[in-house]
Amino acid sequence: MAATARGIQVTGLRELRRELKRVSAQLPRELAKVNHEAAEIVAAEARRRAPVRSGKLRGSVRALRQQARGVVAAGSARVPYAGVQEFGGTVPRFHSASRTTIPAQPYVYPALGAKRDEVIDAYGEALGDLMRRAFPG
Repeated sequence: MAATARGIQVTGLRELRRELKRVSAQLPRELAKVNHEAAEIVAAEARRRAPVRSGKLRGSVRALRQQARGVVAAGSARVPYAGVQEFGGTVPRFHSASRTTIPAQPYVYPALGAKRDEVIDAYGEALGDLMRRAFPG
């Protein structure tokens, strides 16, 4: 992203964060909120697409709030197989030497692909609003 306001040129998220910190201490928190909202768009679609057996995997998909990026996390200590569901692989059987092969059933990356335009629009609107508030005039 390149934006010019009052002689300031910002290219990229890192530079935007640096300029926002320079202008106001509150605005980086706003950027974290924007990232969370964008990640929640994808997380909601990923929850809808997640394979359901017990419902634990679907319940583990969440959007994290971070200043640097929007993050969709799937899995937890209760759902250690979330990555295997997304990419495929083998997992050990409980109390056995055998392993089970699980075919890939992607749900997070297809959700991102399906909601790509919506996420881009959300970022465009929110970052435009942040820029107008940070650099009025």
